[in-house]
Amino acid sequence: MKKLTQFKKTAIQNWNDFWFKPLDLLPVSLFRFLFLSFLFVFYGVRYLDYDVIYTDMGFLPYRSLALIIPKESLSALPLEWLVKGDPTGRILYFILLIGLLLWAFGLLKRKFTFLVFLLHLAFFKRNPLMSYGADMVATFWLMYLCLVKNDQVSPLTSLFKMGRLGDSLSTVGCRFIQIQLCIIYAYAGIDKAQSAKWWQGSVLWDIFSNPQITPFDLTFLHHVPVLLVLFSLLSWFWEIYFPVLVWLPKWKPWVLGFGLGMHTTIAFAMGLPFFSLFMALSYLLFIPAQTLEGFLQKLLKRLHLNPTEFS
Repeated sequence: MKKLTQFKKTAIQNWNDFWFKPLDLLPVSLFRFLFLSFLFVFYGVRYLDYDVIYTDMGFLPYRSLALIIPKESLSALPLEWLVKGDPTGRILYFILLIGLLLWAFGLLKRKFTFLVFLLHLAFFKRNPLMSYGADMVATFWLMYLCLVKNDQVSPLTSLFKMGRLGDSLSTVGCRFIQIQLCIIYAYAGIDKAQSAKWWQGSVLWDIFSNPQITPFDLTFLHHVPVLLVLFSLLSWFWEIYFPVLVWLPKWKPWVLGFGLGMHTTIAFAMGLPFFSLFMALSYLLFIPAQTLEGFLQKLLKRLHLNPTEFS
């Protein structure tokens, strides 16, 4: 009976520590800086086609939204209404860009990060036809980063100092990102496992041989069909077991390494660099702060930079 009681106490303590124990903010600080910087570039590139994407002169006028989006998918808060007109929409777009930069450098208070997130949602909902995996993943990461106290750790002033402990809410935000990543992979893997084409290994050839998807000529891969089949099986098998193996220290480097290779392939072979970046950057949250700091210290030394210059 005493052993059972002790086991319950230990389990409860481990559960509370997992969700609420303050974490070193170095991994999430670096993730935040890189992710938001690339998201700034993502929105900056998209602004080049602002008229086509977000105005009534484009392929989806505001009045046509109700015809495109099913009623059950509409939210109670019509944020897309904020950006339906010009120049209001453009002004809010630039506010979004500025907010992303301030947030990336840790110069935005936690309460103001929610405003940036709402602006992202407004443009996300304004033209759902332009949204794809990168937009969806960015929505998840932005929502959870709103919980992280980011203004006490900026990548330039405190990146190379230990003792960067956050608060309980920051820990919750980090755990949400980690668990969301596990859910994404698990659902993707289970979905692939139900498709005969993934078992046959023909899906990758269908992708690599399609010039409308791949920016490069990859038809030479028909000489190595075994590799296509093997990678097909490994990819969905890896996705299914990622939520378990990524928490095991012995398996973690191999799991993250395979994922990095997979997303690099997706970025170049399918022309989806931002989606791959947004997914792969979240791997930083699975790397211990001490390990990450040691790597960054070595990197700075190779670049002949003194880490104390940033503190």
